[in-house]
Amino acid sequence: MAIIDRKEIDARISALDAEISAMYKRMNREYEKVIPKTGKKRKEAFDKVMEISEKYTAMCQERAELVRTLDGQ
Repeated sequence: MAIIDRKEIDARISALDAEISAMYKRMNREYEKVIPKTGKKRKEAFDKVMEISEKYTAMCQERAELVRTLDGQ
């Protein structure tokens, strides 16, 4: 049973790695859009970056938990 779980966890970690990489690139592209803006547009753009950042952080935390689970097996 543990072997199947380990394979599933490894697969999820790999999927998260790809998602995290894509999310990081997207966050950087969105942040570059913030720099030249001013006022309300800048706040809206920054809010979008923060939303992406929160998702990115959640994925990184999930990945860390999965890695800890694997280390415990």
